[in-house]
Amino acid sequence: MADGSLPYAHNGGDAGTVPQGLENNTPNDNARAAAVYRHINAAGETVYIGCAVDPYRRFAAHASQSQWALDVVRVDIMWFPSREEALAEEARLIALEKPRFNGINARKQRIRKGGSAHLHVMAAIEHHGSQAKLAKAMGCTQQRISQMLKEKAVNARMAVLIEVATGGKVSRHDLCPDVFGAAA
Repeated sequence: MADGSLPYAHNGGDAGTVPQGLENNTPNDNARAAAVYRHINAAGETVYIGCAVDPYRRFAAHASQSQWALDVVRVDIMWFPSREEALAEEARLIALEKPRFNGINARKQRIRKGGSAHLHVMAAIEHHGSQAKLAKAMGCTQQRISQMLKEKAVNARMAVLIEVATGGKVSRHDLCPDVFGAAA
């Protein structure tokens, strides 16, 4: 909206809080409740779909950094019990609805590439908070992390480094099942 505020629609409970039963009472980000949100313009078109543990902080970032946010008249929010479930729904909705502003975000490359490894690389990035922080934890460059998002698969060395950097939260088996086998 022009005044910088966004009207929220919510799938249960007060839009300003996590719905009862989905409270974020765990330090494990992947086990925390997360929201998938749609930014909708006056024509009823979904212009952006995102996922966040704290969608309201994310909305503020969109409002200050994204020109398209000025056209948003409504934000629909759907809460999920875990980040993993939310990321899966976000990917499904982006593939289905093809919002025009998701294409400019490198995070969404995983949809176009079609590899599930990209979802896991994104989980590792989100675990650390940024590509640069993940790169530092892995001992590589941020450019290498960005390159992994553009590739169809993650090589075995990078899969092991990601697993170590995330303390096992993102598994080498998920990143590179052709080498390490499927996760048990």
